[in-house]
Amino acid sequence: MAETNYSGTKIMRYALRAVKYFIYLCVLVAIMIGILIAVGYAEADINSLFKKGYESLLMIAVMFAALSAIYPLFGFMKKSVIIPENTVKSVTLS
Repeated sequence: MAETNYSGTKIMRYALRAVKYFIYLCVLVAIMIGILIAVGYAEADINSLFKKGYESLLMIAVMFAALSAIYPLFGFMKKSVIIPENTVKSVTLS
């Protein structure tokens, strides 16, 4: 039973990371588009900004969802270091 809880926790962490990556990607693209509009390189109209207009936004969202679902497999690693007790006198973190 404890293994099931651990597995469930792992899945929830993975799902949470995937949602975070999706939000980060959306915010990053929104900032990039905002900068392009502010500088004057692009118009503020979605239909002129993308070839297929709002349909393009849906395609971008699906692509970001797929990328953010896969990325936690490769982008997150848990690292551990084994330090013998007799070699370390004190550790200071700053």
